[in-house]
Amino acid sequence: MENDNNLTMRDNVVRKNKSCASKDAQHVMKQTMQIPLDDVIEDIPVDTVAHLDVVLPGKTHIRLQLGDTPIEIGREDSCDVCLPLHNVSRVHARIIWDHEEHLIEDMDSTNGTFLNNVRIACCTLRNNDHVRIGDARLTYVKEKIQRKA
Repeated sequence: MENDNNLTMRDNVVRKNKSCASKDAQHVMKQTMQIPLDDVIEDIPVDTVAHLDVVLPGKTHIRLQLGDTPIEIGREDSCDVCLPLHNVSRVHARIIWDHEEHLIEDMDSTNGTFLNNVRIACCTLRNNDHVRIGDARLTYVKEKIQRKA
């Protein structure tokens, strides 16, 4: 019986030590400061490049690089992005550059412009946003690339 008690006491000591260690670890974790990745690598010179991936039904996709000039999207041949689909207005939407970001604006189209399945009038574009104009699917892609020295 003494042996059984010794085992039990030893188990309690080990358990207490383990629980104390985990409390110490939790205490250390609370004192650890999390640093955002952007703060760590802010000294690396980077540029941002934005693309619009356009997919028409039954056709291969097109990648269009976006800059600071407005891009008109619609059914007319004069549009920068021509979507020859019956449910796309002649000038359906446009993408404009506003300081540091791209905006998509519906141009009072009949069937609307949808951003991530929500009908919008004007909205800021974020990386991997999905735009639906008629049967066309557009994806906004914004990438950071290292600046060449």
